[in-house]
Amino acid sequence: MAIKIGVDNTVKVFRPGGKHFTLQELNDEVGGLVEPQKVGPIWLMYNENKAELHNEIATLFFDTDLYGAVLVIPPQELPAEWEAMDDADYKYQAEDVDNGFLLSLQNVIKSHRIFGLTTKDDNLDRIKDFFQGQEEWLYTPPEATEVDENTISFYQQVYDYISKHPDMFRKNILVSDPTLVIKLEQPGLKKKMIESMIEYFVSVEEFEKCAFLQNELKY
Repeated sequence: MAIKIGVDNTVKVFRPGGKHFTLQELNDEVGGLVEPQKVGPIWLMYNENKAELHNEIATLFFDTDLYGAVLVIPPQELPAEWEAMDDADYKYQAEDVDNGFLLSLQNVIKSHRIFGLTTKDDNLDRIKDFFQGQEEWLYTPPEATEVDENTISFYQQVYDYISKHPDMFRKNILVSDPTLVIKLEQPGLKKKMIESMIEYFVSVEEFEKCAFLQNELKY
């Protein structure tokens, strides 16, 4: 999911046709060639043609004159060939970035209406504040004899997350939301984690999950 700020003061969400946006999809959204720019935890994109209509909401938030449709893209959904993900970006899901921006934008508009102009630095601090509450925990897979009900419940949560976000799992992230990220204590523990999960899912005859996890051993 990503955010599109229109010159008609509308804010809409839109999604890529696949897992990542293509450059053509981004160009189509702005009606021309996109000009990409990293701003804090997000990517800002707009038409490089300055003849477009002035975008008042985007200009207010980013404290610089912007024209035409302006896109706010989470780094997780950028065109794959750009390879634009920073290490810090893997701590979040695309939905977290979108929600952080929308909340920040909402607060900026309210503040502007009540108190007057804000600055770009203030606005970016609002985005950062959204993520500051996220705790980071490290996890060590148990031995087979130590798998209990709590571990089984955690395995289910991990599978639900990594089946939707395999790219995060390949960065050793087991679970992530706006308040918490759980990572393997050491990258070398990934094989042990997968094998332990497979052993459990075999025991309950959830073979599709086993097949997915078996495939992850390749990475």
